[in-house]
Amino acid sequence: MIALALVPALSVLALVRPPAQDSTPFTVALRFDVTDTTAIFERPLGDSLVLRVRREGSSGWIVSVVPRSSPDEPNLLYHSLRWHGPYPTDVLAWSSQRGYFPGERLLPVYGYPYEIRIRLIDARTTGSGGSAVFEAGTIDVAWRRAPIQHRLGTAPPRRGLRTAADLTRRAGAGRTNAGPVGVSALSI
Repeated sequence: MIALALVPALSVLALVRPPAQDSTPFTVALRFDVTDTTAIFERPLGDSLVLRVRREGSSGWIVSVVPRSSPDEPNLLYHSLRWHGPYPTDVLAWSSQRGYFPGERLLPVYGYPYEIRIRLIDARTTGSGGSAVFEAGTIDVAWRRAPIQHRLGTAPPRRGLRTAADLTRRAGAGRTNAGPVGVSALSI
């Protein structure tokens, strides 16, 4: 009788087990010192995308993925064009000081089967607020093929913010992709 009572309990536990972590390794595309003065680093990502890291004055860096044929299109790492405040693609001294984002961030490339990992390693800052700057540390930007294509427009709306579908409409993209949207290790 006791064994029969455990069967339903075990089946419920199986339903709430977290999904297996993706063990696909990342490929490092860029690794550089946070104090580097290079204006822009770029690397191809597949046949149609460019991974770009742009210096933001003396305050840090912005990571983006854009179509190779249209480099002025919006960043495919953004889920919304109406985001207010720092975004997980921003590696800025002041947001690092305040702990806005973890040292490692995993972001989907919306509309494509890629994920980007941004790591800020051993960073030290000086100054405060808008005058904060990095004085040491390393930025590591890596990519991997995702098991799914991250679909635009399926992210849940955020208190009055438009969803990633607006990004697609504004960019004029008409792709349709299968698979859920997710941001690994970072809830935004």
